[in-house]
Amino acid sequence: MGKSKPNPKEEQPDKKKEKAVVETQQPHSSTPAKVMEIIRRTGATGEITQIRCELMDGREKGRVMRRNIKGPIRLGDILMLKQTAVEAAEIRQV
Repeated sequence: MGKSKPNPKEEQPDKKKEKAVVETQQPHSSTPAKVMEIIRRTGATGEITQIRCELMDGREKGRVMRRNIKGPIRLGDILMLKQTAVEAAEIRQV
């Protein structure tokens, strides 16, 4: 009898699956930084630690900056920073 029509769903690849694969292959825009100095604890209950870290990669490699970190931290730890443009303000003595 005649030719059967091809099913359009079978010919076209699943766009959702392709998009998911592409998103996972893109590099992350985080920058590694090594903890150089633990300055002091801050926050209402002392849950924030202010540190000084050195950027290890990227355009600003070698730059030392001050950051506020929540959670456990030690000297020599490597942090993955999503943003390197903003630096934490210095803690004022009361």
